[in-house]
Amino acid sequence: MSETKVYGASDDLIELEGQITEEFSHSTYQDDAQSAILAFSDGTLLEVRCDDDGIWRISKLADGACEYSHKSGSVSEDTPDEAVLRGDLKWCVKSERGQYSPAFAKKRGA
Repeated sequence: MSETKVYGASDDLIELEGQITEEFSHSTYQDDAQSAILAFSDGTLLEVRCDDDGIWRISKLADGACEYSHKSGSVSEDTPDEAVLRGDLKWCVKSERGQYSPAFAKKRGA
């Protein structure tokens, strides 16, 4: 079964690895009103934001067809949340909450 892992890196990047591989820039990472929304082809919606401690947090806003798992990040270990989607994904669109500025990523060969 194919999977895509989602996590935050550095202080301004949202990473996707696996079936869909992409690096989205998120310049307004410390403003909760400007959290990023990731929409996946299976119907899953994720909110991604960097909290006050500099840790990336991921919240599921809507279920999709893919199996979803989540691992919480740690302030003491300086690790971000990680979300994994298992199943067939064709694309992902990123938009910043409160703005319409989507970025698009798709599976290679799709």
